[in-house]
Amino acid sequence: MSDAPGENEPLSYAHVAPKLTTKVRPSVLMVPNLAAVMTIFLKLTGSESPFDVISTAVFSGISTQHFWEGMLTAPFLLSIPLVLWTGRLCLRPHVRKTERIIASCVSITAGAMTVLAIGYCGYLSIGNSRFAVPMAIASMAVVVLAVSLWKLMPFVETYVPAFFAMTGAFATNTLLTVLVVTQHSAWRFGSIFDLTVAIAQFIAMIVLVRQCQIAMKGSV
Repeated sequence: MSDAPGENEPLSYAHVAPKLTTKVRPSVLMVPNLAAVMTIFLKLTGSESPFDVISTAVFSGISTQHFWEGMLTAPFLLSIPLVLWTGRLCLRPHVRKTERIIASCVSITAGAMTVLAIGYCGYLSIGNSRFAVPMAIASMAVVVLAVSLWKLMPFVETYVPAFFAMTGAFATNTLLTVLVVTQHSAWRFGSIFDLTVAIAQFIAMIVLVRQCQIAMKGSV
């Protein structure tokens, strides 16, 4: 019975995946995720940073404009728990189930806000084509992240999927925000910096997943 084709493979993955985190730490994402905190305060337009937009949305009363601007910029606050968790995982990559669930819930919330913002950009692009490019690029990023998360299921008992989702949610939202802003405003240091951070996060995530795959193959 134990020699049936494919029967041992899931058991091997289930046994090895939690142990591989002792070999693979997300240190490759430490610098990009640390830099991500700065994106909260850098101005994307001549007068406003994401923090300014969030503050206005919270304290200036309810309006359609403030709601969607807040929806677009609120995920920038994700950079704070993201960098703290990155540092924690670099020191001790073992995580409990509760920690993974909390991180997943945070990632889902931020991701849902980004998806809603993408949908709103799609709606606006009907009458304004400048929103079409940000919507298309961000949508492709969401699809790639979703497929990647599906392929990370063998690592579900480790920090990897939740951490990947949290970093991906932030990077995708940052990408969308920069593309939307630069369609209506000139490129500034803040927008260039934010775009660089998002690209660095995407590249570092690819490296991290590859490291995990190599560790898995070497351990099975």
